[in-house]
Amino acid sequence: MKRVRSLAFLAILIGSTMLAFASDKTAVFQGTTNAVFNAAQSSAQKWWTLSFSDRNTHLMSFVTGRSFASHGMACSVALRPLPDGKVEVVLHTQKQGRQIYAFGSGDRIARKFFGELRNELPKEQASADAGVPAPAGRQ
Repeated sequence: MKRVRSLAFLAILIGSTMLAFASDKTAVFQGTTNAVFNAAQSSAQKWWTLSFSDRNTHLMSFVTGRSFASHGMACSVALRPLPDGKVEVVLHTQKQGRQIYAFGSGDRIARKFFGELRNELPKEQASADAGVPAPAGRQ
């Protein structure tokens, strides 16, 4: 009986770990690709170090600093235009160094990034509607 309980606990532990690894970090936003790209770029720059940004391919990458839970994460963002004026934003996070487990750092980064993106997007759309040019380096 003890062996059955141990195996059941192990199966639940492995299953929950696999679900955590399978979670996609995606969100869909209403707006133009340029507005969402500008807001994503601002969001990444606010909290982390932006290492690459290409408006033509709708890709960018940034790195986080070290923390108690991780040795830093390398993150990439891809935007995909959808029908009806929507844009899908996909965030990929990757552990750096010899780190084996990140203790949920990728999910925390995603929550912070998408939350900031939700805050920045209305500002980008308002400035685009008002005809305000994008800041230098974001045209």
